[in-house]
Amino acid sequence: MLEMTLDTATTRIEGGEVRVGVKISPVDTVIDGMENLMLVGVVLADSVAHTRLGSPDTGYAPVAVDVIGGPWGVPVNLRYATELDTLISTPLGNWPLDRIGVAVFVQDTSTKEVLQTVTKRKLP
Repeated sequence: MLEMTLDTATTRIEGGEVRVGVKISPVDTVIDGMENLMLVGVVLADSVAHTRLGSPDTGYAPVAVDVIGGPWGVPVNLRYATELDTLISTPLGNWPLDRIGVAVFVQDTSTKEVLQTVTKRKLP
């Protein structure tokens, strides 16, 4: 239904932001009837440690540290055979920069179905 790639030239940490370049290409006409599509970018830390006095250390992996564009992402209007090339970004938080990655997906909010996903484990 969709082909999706991350633009390696623009997907990076730069200028105090996490920037994600995404190219989406609908490859099926069924996309034309979908009205409630959201592009959701999730900033991930590959691991987060939790230490509590008197307890063993706990590690969590991966951990979502931010959602780009708010909790639901940003709306997208996709049409068959029309490529969408966009850049989404969020301010850089107090995150471990050497362990930051992103996951990006397109979701139909009326059915909650995820139509396509791409990830990059480490950002330059």
